[in-house]
Amino acid sequence: MLKHLIHLLIIFIIVWSGPSRSQTKFRNKVYILSSIETPKKLPFWYSSDWNIEEEIEKKFKKHISGKNFQILFEHKVNPARLHQILTSEETIAIFWISHGKGIDKNNPINEMGSSGVFDYKGRNISEVFQIINSGIKLVSIIGCNSRVIFERYKAQGYYKGNLELTLQTFDKKVEFYDALNVSLINASKVIGKNEIKKNIWVSNSSQGRRRKLKVNNNFKLKIKSELFQVLSKKQIEDGGKIKLSVRKRDDFSEDLILNVNRRFVGVIPAKNQIVELRVLRNIFKKNNKIVLKSGHFSGIKLAQKLPLLDIELEEYNSELIPFSNSKGEVLGDVQNLYYFEILN
Repeated sequence: MLKHLIHLLIIFIIVWSGPSRSQTKFRNKVYILSSIETPKKLPFWYSSDWNIEEEIEKKFKKHISGKNFQILFEHKVNPARLHQILTSEETIAIFWISHGKGIDKNNPINEMGSSGVFDYKGRNISEVFQIINSGIKLVSIIGCNSRVIFERYKAQGYYKGNLELTLQTFDKKVEFYDALNVSLINASKVIGKNEIKKNIWVSNSSQGRRRKLKVNNNFKLKIKSELFQVLSKKQIEDGGKIKLSVRKRDDFSEDLILNVNRRFVGVIPAKNQIVELRVLRNIFKKNNKIVLKSGHFSGIKLAQKLPLLDIELEEYNSELIPFSNSKGEVLGDVQNLYYFEILN
């Protein structure tokens, strides 16, 4: 009898403790993502075989220990893959390296219309960062002038459900190595000082002199970056979402971004003909505007016309009408507008 009870107790301990062990290891992926080409014209002090993707990996491998997290590198990341990582239950932190453009306080002529975070094909993919899994602790945007974009998103309430999220951005043009260094130092405040190994060098003055900066050093950096905590009450659970089914009538060789009433709702991958998205129910009204975006700026000549869409909203009868001219031709080269009416 005693042996039988002991056997049952052992089984109970294994069953009870198993999930907790897997849960502690589940959200442990730190992604270092880049979507940027090596410049054709390099500074004269760079070697002729200098490669930006190799330098990124070398830098992070040198300074992130990987003791507690799985460090993963991906390059030439497209919008669909970025969206997948940003919404994954396994992701705890993301470093994103690409070009950016916003309003530079030293050059206020720039307009918000041309601001964005760009991938290696020159597509504006900044809207993809509007949806971030609630368990992600750090998103570090390593690129020029992106702060104004994320300040706007924060003010518009995109991160109300992200109780633990810290965003790191820059508000001016930044030098490649200094931007990486500052981001690593700020990351230590979120993912832990023990994760950042070795001292880090950063610019120390306008004369370009450099000094060794320890992670816990309060030395004022020449390049200002913002590290702000997003704190709010969790507003909407999964029960507040509804299924939106999207079908492309034609193949298209690039990922496409979908907006409903000026809110990003998802990415249609190039390889997928049909996509089912979980969208916040309160985005929809009786009459809606849906925009299909390539991410390219107006004036860019695409190799293909954007595909026509068929869209259905779970539980509702609806009508989808593309914005077109008198001949029935859909207007727009880099993006298309649809009127989406809910009939019941």
